[in-house]
Order: sequence, then structure tokens, then C-alpha cells
Amino acid sequence: MEPKIKTTLKIMLLLLALLPLTALTACNSKNNNFPRHVTSDTWDEIVIESKIPVLVYFHWEGCPFCRDQRPTVTRLQPRTQDFMLVLADVGNSEMLAIFNTYGSVFVPGWVLFVENQPILSTYGLLTRQQIIDMVNNALSAHNN
Repeated sequence: MEPKIKTTLKIMLLLLALLPLTALTACNSKNNNFPRHVTSDTWDEIVIESKIPVLVYFHWEGCPFCRDQRPTVTRLQPRTQDFMLVLADVGNSEMLAIFNTYGSVFVPGWVLFVENQPILSTYGLLTRQQIIDMVNNALSAHNN
């Protein structure tokens, strides 16, 4: 195979792999409740200062379990308006420190914040329904 064709194929495969992330970015521009990406610089503004509950999904691009979880995460928010979903990549030391602060030790990790405080922390692959039930149960228990 010619080098030019190989390079073109590699670029096409890379673009296909990034397609779900592009879809997330497109969702963000339409509605603030759709998945948002957070960094250590935007953590306080997006998570801590939020007026609605925030479910933070901690992931790492090199994690095979996180890659398996991605389709569920990308489909989660369009049907859910009770909380904001935030994506946090722990691939740098600042986000890893935030990740460790809130009790999660494995990715994929999930932390639910209500009124600036974490009320739930767990990890692992979850179905869409498990995520929704987990959030609803935690919010119900918190409100009672």
C-alpha cells in the first residue's frame, strides 16, 4: 500500500474514533445541561458553584473500561434534565488530584455533587438506567 494511502486511512480512523467527542461538543453548544468537559481551571465554576446537582464522570483516555463506558455516557444526558453531567479526564496531575480528593480510586469513577458537596462516590461500568437510578436514589435520600 502506498504511504499516502496509509496516511489517509490512519487519519480517517482517527476521525472516526473522535466522532463521539465531537458529538459531545456539539451538544454542549446547544444546552448547558448536556455533557460538559471540566478541567482543573474550570472545576469550581462548573462543579462547585453549580445551582443544580452535578454528576462528574472521571475517565482516562487510556482506560479500556472508560472507552467501553463512552457510548452510555454520550447517550445519557439528552434524556435526563435532573442533573448536569460533567466529563473529567484524569490524564493530567491537576485533575488526578481533584479525582483523588473526592474518594474515587478507580476509573471510570462517578461523583455526585449537590449544593457544592459530594454526596455519592462510586466507580465501574454502569448502564444508563443504573446511572439514573443511582442519581435519583442519592438525590431522594439527600432531600429527605
